[in-house]
Amino acid sequence: MKRNINSTTTAIVNIFHNGIDVRVFAIGVCFLLLLPFLSKTPKFLLLDKVEVVALYTKKISPRGYSRYGIKNEITTWQAIHPNGHAVTFEGGITNSENNGTVSVAYVDWEDPHESFLFTFSGIYNTIDGIICANLLLLWVCVFFVYGKSKKAQYKIRQLGKWYLQLLAIVGLLFTFFVLIIFPVYLLLFKDVGSFIFYLIIVLIISSQLREAIRVFIYSEEKLIALDRKKREKRRKDTQELNAEILRRRNLKKKK
Repeated sequence: MKRNINSTTTAIVNIFHNGIDVRVFAIGVCFLLLLPFLSKTPKFLLLDKVEVVALYTKKISPRGYSRYGIKNEITTWQAIHPNGHAVTFEGGITNSENNGTVSVAYVDWEDPHESFLFTFSGIYNTIDGIICANLLLLWVCVFFVYGKSKKAQYKIRQLGKWYLQLLAIVGLLFTFFVLIIFPVYLLLFKDVGSFIFYLIIVLIISSQLREAIRVFIYSEEKLIALDRKKREKRRKDTQELNAEILRRRNLKKKK
């Protein structure tokens, strides 16, 4: 048993030392996407699969989703035990149905809060789905730091100290939050004015932000090569412009 644990630990360390290849990354993505469903597997075996009826719906947010076509209501469902005892539970987040709608659910008669609809929203529009979405984002950031790449010039893949790698992952999480999650939050839960103000701020700092990210990611050699390439392109553009000016002057002289 101890040998198996040591071999597993060594394999994991080797993966992070040698780099995570695309296949391992894809397997991790598939696992995280299936995790909300897999987490329900014991309940599939232990709970009763019965028909349930929608009783009523209630709002879960006073503002937000409904303006963008996303329902901000949640449905309470009722299941009736063969002995006549009835229990109620809530469906998935942003999942609402008309009163009287019949569906299928796995019901825990002793703890109805553990019951869930046997639908996509009943399995994924839950706290488990939210946790898995965050874990998926973390896995993407880990791949950016530890993923295999032929582009060895990236600084982020050459960080030797574990705490620097941890800081890089945290920095990537913050970047994803600022550029993706935060604007979606503003659009859904706040108002369009806040979202437009956010876009204006991002546009103002975009050039500085791009330079900062470039300095953070690229090694010194790569930065020198990029600057050299930029100077060569500028020099080539200047030569072409001068050649065009000279050509036009010669045409005027001929006329």
